[in-house]
Amino acid sequence: MKKISIFFFQAFFCLGLTSQSIANWTFENISSAVPSTPISASSHSWKVSTAKASISGGNNNGSPDECSGAESWSTNFWPISDYSQSGSFLEFEATARNGYDLIVSGFSFNSNISSVNGARRFDVYYSIDGFGSNSHYLGSGSNSISSCRNQSYSFNAQSAPGGTITFRIYPYRQNIAAQAASMRIDNVIIMGSVLLPVSLINWSGQIKGDKIWLSWATASEQNNAHFIVERKTSYNDFEEIDRVSGQGNSQKRKEYTLIDAFPASGINYYRLRQVDFDGTEVYSEVIAIDFLPSFDLEIYPTIVQNKLYIRSGAQDITKGFISINDMNGNSLIQAPFKDFESRHHIEVGDLNPGFYLMILQTRQERIVRRFLKQ
Repeated sequence: MKKISIFFFQAFFCLGLTSQSIANWTFENISSAVPSTPISASSHSWKVSTAKASISGGNNNGSPDECSGAESWSTNFWPISDYSQSGSFLEFEATARNGYDLIVSGFSFNSNISSVNGARRFDVYYSIDGFGSNSHYLGSGSNSISSCRNQSYSFNAQSAPGGTITFRIYPYRQNIAAQAASMRIDNVIIMGSVLLPVSLINWSGQIKGDKIWLSWATASEQNNAHFIVERKTSYNDFEEIDRVSGQGNSQKRKEYTLIDAFPASGINYYRLRQVDFDGTEVYSEVIAIDFLPSFDLEIYPTIVQNKLYIRSGAQDITKGFISINDMNGNSLIQAPFKDFESRHHIEVGDLNPGFYLMILQTRQERIVRRFLKQ
């Protein structure tokens, strides 16, 4: 009996990706003693159109040689109250390019104060609508004069395509008698990924006869040029077997099907490589299909240089005939095939590089396997 392994999942194509820096500010790129605002990020993902920092309610005091690294951003004249004020904050924001989602997983920075008179406390919030009607509290912290403390927050947030995520640090509890005392901030990092929002709602495979039918569906697509279907077996790494055009931009469900007419005997691993119009690629999760054809024939390696090995465990076949054909149907090598419990090989070293078909014709059936000559 044939074994069928079918897998389903619902996810963004971001599955399996690790978080990285979307944007960061080290303030080492500031050329003046008092930086002009907004301050551009020291670096950011190319999928981010803009990343900038600004100040509201406090005073932009300069770029001193303190905290972490050679430079940091110094500010003062913060609220003297025992709680934060809505109009007094440091703001850091990143905006994705058109069609891309910001998938944000963390925000961190280092900070200290120049004396005990500086802003000793702060609150941290983020928003995905510019602090219109949407804001989320991340936490509070305190500043020290003895060390440059790291403040780190982990969470999950996602912007709309081409959207912006904004972080605000609200300093407070400044000494009214010494408002020139400064708070220094450094190494500000927004962590996460910037991805195309192609949303898979199904990715599965099923054996039908001697073929494997692969199916997937998307709930929406943004800038989706095409899918590349890749297969891996125990003898080779992932390789492309076909391409399917995407919908570009769509907010409707779309069904896709691809037939693998030449699966390998044993476990076949499949994955989708989604490619957008600018060449950005993202991989799906891998599905596995355990395939045992009605006539169990195995060829290896499927990427060959000289000898192509052929093996079968069939007991009810006494004779067969092998033909090596090019993809135009021309027979280039012929050989008899017998003694099915043993291993046979065919010399293919004289063939030109490219794809070929190994065809075994018996009284019972015709078996076709594809291989690549290097």
